[in-house]
Amino acid sequence: MRGALLALLLPVGAQAWEIEATSADPCHERLTLAAFDAIGAPWSADDDASLAPLLDAMAARAEALGVPGDRATRAFIDAVAERFGLGELPAARRFVLASLVAGVREPDTRGFSPVKLNETRETHIDEAYQAEHALRRSGDDDASGMRVALDQAHAVLIARFAAAHALWNDRGDPVRGARWTFAFYGEQEVEVFGPAFRLGQMAHTVQDAFTHVLRDAELRATGVANFVEAIQGGLHEMRDGIAHSARLDRCNVGESAEDAERFAAARRATAAVLAAAGEGMQRPDYPRGALDGTATPLFAAREGCGPANDYCDARWLDLAREEPTEPIRAWFCNAAPDVPGPAAPAFALAALGLWRLGRGNGGAPAVDRRARTRTPGVHPRRRTPWRRRWTRWTSSVRCAGASRARCASTSTRGRCMRPTRRTTARCPSASSSPARRTR
Repeated sequence: MRGALLALLLPVGAQAWEIEATSADPCHERLTLAAFDAIGAPWSADDDASLAPLLDAMAARAEALGVPGDRATRAFIDAVAERFGLGELPAARRFVLASLVAGVREPDTRGFSPVKLNETRETHIDEAYQAEHALRRSGDDDASGMRVALDQAHAVLIARFAAAHALWNDRGDPVRGARWTFAFYGEQEVEVFGPAFRLGQMAHTVQDAFTHVLRDAELRATGVANFVEAIQGGLHEMRDGIAHSARLDRCNVGESAEDAERFAAARRATAAVLAAAGEGMQRPDYPRGALDGTATPLFAAREGCGPANDYCDARWLDLAREEPTEPIRAWFCNAAPDVPGPAAPAFALAALGLWRLGRGNGGAPAVDRRARTRTPGVHPRRRTPWRRRWTRWTSSVRCAGASRARCASTSTRGRCMRPTRRTTARCPSASSSPARRTR
């Protein structure tokens, strides 16, 4: 319930293809499972590289080792199988496919719930994490910065392939621990099949190369998006690259022909790269150059492309211009005085719901107030009326992003006052206390 309420406030997967959450589609999960032909139309197709031998090999290895039987891991496998219709498959295959799903989600969540804002925000804006999403860092400027960003993404892919190879050829147990979030129960430590988990991480970077990288008619890279400077403000496209687009994160294949085309291209690339990685992973000696024919061309930059020539007439550029990432504004007010904050109704509903769940006890379970011990001669503490608690909470909200000339402050009722003739006179100055409520 809390996750559903918070999902009203924040889009999930805002830095990549969306991952499954209350308010988002499981794009990464569908792309990966479709590449393995584990789910049907409209996500899968017959023209992809076959990953059946790789899936067979991983399932046989997992079966020989034994599928983990602890309660958390069983619940994790069952949850993935139920969500994507994998319940009829043998246990070893379900374990491998669930490990792939956990791996492809990990770069976006680090195993945390998508609504845990502190953890996910740090993951998304950290400079060190941009490469695994095929995004520019704040210092990757101009055309040379695009090449650096692509090289860094390619390096992440190679590093994760090396990790998958090491786990497969390790004489020990390739099963490893990972963090997984269960609805209503939070994060739990579960066991995953290590090589499949690493392949899932590889798939994430390959797929993001089709939502964060602009491509020409021949699918050569012509531009790389920037999330960090777009969300922090001050992005200049000529220098920093095109802003990250939330529109390209969606995978609604029925929304337009371009969406279906882009999803199919990402799925084919995922299948091709993982097929090459699976073949190389099973060799005893580390095969240098195993991904040269599949992954390397995806991250090769085409020279001479930029905003002036529409990134060499990039495909999906019109979609990339829609819903660009922008700095986060205040919820209760807007810089334009006559336009209310777009998220105010949702935020108010979510905040009220969270308060109701907490029952006024800071989120703790409700207690029987009649069972409290009373001190003789002292009246029992009365419950503060909900209106006063709401007023106290909202009075801490400040309308960031608007100037005091526009009366961007809060009254004692927590409302953002706009500069109309009736409210301007009551608007507090920088040094005065909040305006008193008049009847």
